[in-house]
Amino acid sequence: MSWQSIYHSYDEDALCVFANPGLLRRARKDVESDKVSLDQESPEQGQFTSDGQQVCLPTTGIQQATCSCPATSACKHILAAILWLHSNNSSAPTEDNTADTTSIDPLADLLSLNSAQLCKNVGISNVRTAYQFFQAWQEQQVLVTVAGSQLKITLPEFDEPIIYLAQGGFSGIISDLPSKQKHALHLAAVAYLFAQNQQEWQWPETAIPEDKQNQPLTSDELALVNHIELHLNELLAQGLSHVSQSSARQLHMLNMSARAEGLPRLAALLRNLSQHVQQLANRHFATDERETLFLMARIAAHLQSLKQADVDTLSLLRKRSRRSYQTQDQALNLTPLGASWWSSKTGAHGATFHFWDNDNLEWLECTNARTNNMDSSFTRLNVWESLALWQQTPDRLIMQPFTLEKPRLSEDNKLAFNADSRAIAKEPLNSTSYEQLKNQLGFTNFSQLKQYVNQQNSSEEGMPFTLLLHITSYEEAYLDEVEQCIVWPVKDPQGNTAFLRLFWDEHSQLRIEKLEQVLKKQPKVRAVLISPNQQDQHLEFSPFSLLIEDEKTGHIKPLCLDFELPKRFISRLKGNFVNRIIEYVKHKKRLVQSSYSQPSISQRITRPLLDCLEAQACTGRKVFTQEQKDTLTQCKEDAEQLGLTTLVNSLEQLYNQQRPILPQLLRTVYLCYVMQQMQCSVPIALAE
Repeated sequence: MSWQSIYHSYDEDALCVFANPGLLRRARKDVESDKVSLDQESPEQGQFTSDGQQVCLPTTGIQQATCSCPATSACKHILAAILWLHSNNSSAPTEDNTADTTSIDPLADLLSLNSAQLCKNVGISNVRTAYQFFQAWQEQQVLVTVAGSQLKITLPEFDEPIIYLAQGGFSGIISDLPSKQKHALHLAAVAYLFAQNQQEWQWPETAIPEDKQNQPLTSDELALVNHIELHLNELLAQGLSHVSQSSARQLHMLNMSARAEGLPRLAALLRNLSQHVQQLANRHFATDERETLFLMARIAAHLQSLKQADVDTLSLLRKRSRRSYQTQDQALNLTPLGASWWSSKTGAHGATFHFWDNDNLEWLECTNARTNNMDSSFTRLNVWESLALWQQTPDRLIMQPFTLEKPRLSEDNKLAFNADSRAIAKEPLNSTSYEQLKNQLGFTNFSQLKQYVNQQNSSEEGMPFTLLLHITSYEEAYLDEVEQCIVWPVKDPQGNTAFLRLFWDEHSQLRIEKLEQVLKKQPKVRAVLISPNQQDQHLEFSPFSLLIEDEKTGHIKPLCLDFELPKRFISRLKGNFVNRIIEYVKHKKRLVQSSYSQPSISQRITRPLLDCLEAQACTGRKVFTQEQKDTLTQCKEDAEQLGLTTLVNSLEQLYNQQRPILPQLLRTVYLCYVMQQMQCSVPIALAE
């Protein structure tokens, strides 16, 4: 391919990714003003004069193009030379070259690259980071489109694609990704496409994170911890109300660095914070600065724990290594428990399927998600009825136990979507097999559930995403107009009651309608799959799947409230839950505070204090105003009266500390967070 053909393959989209639209407009004006001319050309390169600067366009692509101007990256002179080449007929590629360009499949050309040589060229640090990106994308979707000689790859959590040009090689890939992680991201994208097209890719042994469960904190880990602490303080100094997209992107990169260093728990916290900061930067209507501040305080506390922990404690703080999917030779015998459709605050959405491994007695999950709305075919119904999950559609797969051949399983019990895996249906779940499941998984005594929830809620591990409750009976669901939710009381054999709630919003409407329709038939519900959610100072149990026994056959099958649509429009039925909620919101009745909403002692102490600290964190001020100091003094006096010595000491340090106050501010916020978590109410009423 001649150098002219290479640069004719860069369209405006590619040039915008390489530079930006503003620079491209300036370059186009130079071409229109005749400030560009071709001085000399050879088979290897073209020499241009562009607005008085000397530009060289080599056959190796735009990344190696040079200009005599002082710009260190993309400049308008290089762009102008390429645009001149596009518009000048005399320098257009010949018909043979054009045919060669269009006939080359960019995907096939990319798959012909040497993986070992690529890993060697980018360096081990980039390879380790690329490996973590590659593993993370196993649960997400990397979108790939072919346009002529271009291969456009849209990565999760990045809006702009990276572009691979046929015969451009790895060095010819262009993108608008952060410069420090650009090579790692490019390498991860290439490795992902190799895996998707069943091509062999060899990661160096040094790329896979070491097992550091019995090792002290390394110098690299300590440097990363200190860097994250500094970044948290910079966020507070900037003010949470003034964060930008670059802050969210930087946090995401720190998340990947933490994974590369073998700190998956820290990485998960940073990823969550990145999503919160992105929402703040987008000025989303559901923005919650206090929740973001709580998360920052938890990360700051976790960083201090990492720095001060001994070897045994570090093993718990590190948690398990990042998942590395491996194809298992032994098949898995799985029992489907249910499925949920979810969406995050940042716009990501997807489906998670839950299974029980009957042989290894483990809870397994499989998730398929998208980080944005670019894939219009990825909808709730399409996923349920059309998406291939191990050579079956989910609506059929979820109905009965099955054997999964050639499963791809990670170390943290995540199953991958794999075209080579195959599900073979077995006998439906009956009462006998369900009793075995009941003895292995879930809670049959809600008093034990309450103890477990209280313990997990105040632990470093946190609350699990899903719980299974075995029930013996249930009451009629009713509308709580004060809380604006549907309440469904379910009972265990001891007579204890758990109150399952579905709050009214657009995402829960289908669940509410389907639940109402199901309960009208009074089926025999054997178990409920719930998601514990924090709502202010209360823990809510939100049901999303039911295990129902068929009266005729005795078979027990999951019913997924998120996917199985009501047979008719429930909203047309007179007096149903949805109509009552709509009518209630329409008239905006005055709410009467219920006993359920009464603030705890910790709330009464921490609310005015958190209001003060949140205002400081949002504005970025380094000193307190006199009004804020008065609030701190009052909170300190209240804490002294209640004997809260730790909080008193923290407030004294915060009040008396000279600039900067930011690290101590996060310590005080974390103390308030722990106090509130310790008094979090659980929706369980124990029998007398």
